[in-house]
Amino acid sequence: MAERLSGTSAEESPEPQPSRSQRRYKATNMAFEEMVDIVFILRREDYDAKKGPYTRPNMRKDKIMSSLVTAIEEKFGIKQSKEQLRKWWSDLKTREPEQYWRIKKVLKKVNTCCVFLLRYLTCMLIHMLFVYTALFVKTVLLKLHMIIIKWHLFCKKYNGTGLDIHLGLDNLSYSKNLGMLCRCV
Repeated sequence: MAERLSGTSAEESPEPQPSRSQRRYKATNMAFEEMVDIVFILRREDYDAKKGPYTRPNMRKDKIMSSLVTAIEEKFGIKQSKEQLRKWWSDLKTREPEQYWRIKKVLKKVNTCCVFLLRYLTCMLIHMLFVYTALFVKTVLLKLHMIIIKWHLFCKKYNGTGLDIHLGLDNLSYSKNLGMLCRCV
C-alpha cells in the first residue's frame, strides 16, 4: 500500500511553487473585528479619497483595497494581501450573509449608542452648566447681601441712623446720612 501511494504521488505533476510575495501571506480566517473595520471603511461616503472618473476599470477598487490594507495594518499590525482582502470581502458578502447582517447590526448599534451617548452628555453638560451657574449667582448674591448688611450695620453704628442706598440712573448717588460723599453705582 505504501508503494501504491508513492507511485501515485510520483505520477502526479508537482504543483507550481508560489512566488515569495504570495508565500508571505497565508490564507487565514478573518477576525470579526477586521470584518467590522472593513465594513466601516467601505460604508464611508468617500473612502478612497477621490470621487470621479478613473482611467482603468479596476483603479477605484485597487485604491480601496490599498486603503484597506494600510488601515488593517495600522489597526491590527498584520499586513494582508489585496487578493486576500478581496476574497474575505466576497466571502463576507456572498457566502456568509448572516455574518454580514450581524456586522451591520453591530454598526447600527454603535451609531445609535453614539447618538444616545452624545445626547446624554449634552443634557448632562447643560444641567451642570445650569447648576454651576445658579450656584455661582446664588453665591455672588449672598456675598453682596452680606456686604450690604455689614455696611448697613457699620453705618448704623457710626451715625446712629440708617444708610439710604440710592439706586438711580445717574452715575453718582449721594447719601445724606453720612458725613462724606458716598459714590454708589
